[in-house]
Order: sequence, then structure tokens, then C-alpha cells
Amino acid sequence: MLTYTDTSLSRRQTLTLYEDRIQLEGKVFLQADYSASIELRSLSPDYHDVRVRDRFFWGSFLMLVGFAIVALVYHQFPWAELGSLVGGLLTFLPLAGLIGCLASFRKLRMAQFVSTHGQLVFSVAKSGKEKHRYEEVVATVAKQIRNAGSAEHADASPAAGDSEGREER
Repeated sequence: MLTYTDTSLSRRQTLTLYEDRIQLEGKVFLQADYSASIELRSLSPDYHDVRVRDRFFWGSFLMLVGFAIVALVYHQFPWAELGSLVGGLLTFLPLAGLIGCLASFRKLRMAQFVSTHGQLVFSVAKSGKEKHRYEEVVATVAKQIRNAGSAEHADASPAAGDSEGREER
């Protein structure tokens, strides 16, 4: 059994690897909590190694650009004052977006595991306190999936001395 937790600004996920399945439990910031149990034989041992920006970056970027445009338009009016509540907020909110962008600018490295049919099933991120174990965890998960798939094929194929699997002429 192997346990790995990845944590980023937008999610926290704990992966627990068992001999025949993977248990995932996590939280997505301001969205949902989830729990899933996935059988290893339904997964492909081949995974996609990708680098993506955190969702928090894109939200912060939209906040920066949107409020900067609104602030520029607002401050064009002669009656607009920087010291007013609205003027202060419209000056501060783009700065909050900029801070969010800078905090989440680095891309996350992720291993995306797919089903045997090519559908994305889950991903493991190289983030959080355990990020030094990322390569080991991904290799172990892929190896365990490969072992589960070969065990299934061994169970499905007939034994060498068994005549049921051979075609008679």
C-alpha cells in the first residue's frame, strides 16, 4: 500500500494505492469534495506527463485584467476619486489579481492516467510537501497497473496443456 498527497492552490488530493485498486480522495477549492475507487485493470499503464497552470492562476488573471479595465474606465470620469470607497476598491482589486497571478504562475507537472479506452481517469500532481516522491509514486502506480493487467490476461488465457483453448483440425 502506498499513499501520496498532492496539494496546490486549487486542490488537495490523497491517492492510496492498493494491490487491485486506487482510492482517491480530494477537495477542489470552492467546488467539491470527491472520493473514488478505481480498479487497476481498467487503467492503461501508459500515462501523459503534462505541465499545466493551476486554475487559480487563470481566475487571478481574469480578475487582474477585468478590474484593471473597469478601474481605467472609472478613473476617466472627472468626478472619480481615488480616495473614495469605489476608487480604492477598483485600485486594490487588480493588485489582488496580480498577487494571485504571481503566487500561482509556476506550471504544475502532472501525470494523467487514462483508461484502457483512452479516457482521462485521474491525475497526480507534483506539488505539496511530498513532491520529492512524485517520480517514485508515478512509476509505482504504472508498474502496479501493468502487473494488474498482466494478471488479468494470465487468468483469461487457457493453460498450456489445456485443450479447450486450441482449435482442433
